[in-house]
Amino acid sequence: MQFMNSSLASLTKNLGDNHPITREYFKNLSYTEEFQETELPPIHEFYSTLKGKISQDDYKHAQKVWKEFRCKNLGKYHNLYLKTDVLSLIDVWTEFQKMSIEYYELNSSHYVSALSLS
Repeated sequence: MQFMNSSLASLTKNLGDNHPITREYFKNLSYTEEFQETELPPIHEFYSTLKGKISQDDYKHAQKVWKEFRCKNLGKYHNLYLKTDVLSLIDVWTEFQKMSIEYYELNSSHYVSALSLS
């Protein structure tokens, strides 16, 4: 395994259903109201700095997330998006750390780069 040489989305998919830190966080989630919009903006108002305009599939996913997490306003959706990104990274790193300890007897958190780990 390369030193996590993939996007966070790809690394998260590799976890399958194993997201213990994310699951624990969302168990008792509460939000503060930041944004007042009560529905998702239309697709043409979405923009990704990495990809430009978002795809129809990405917009459908955003709608699904909004509905399944019962977002009442854009602030709650925004916070959910950011927290999910961070928590997914934590899940990926935790699994990588476990693997490093199990296979190499090295804790990846004690190294600042892939080079120093090797």
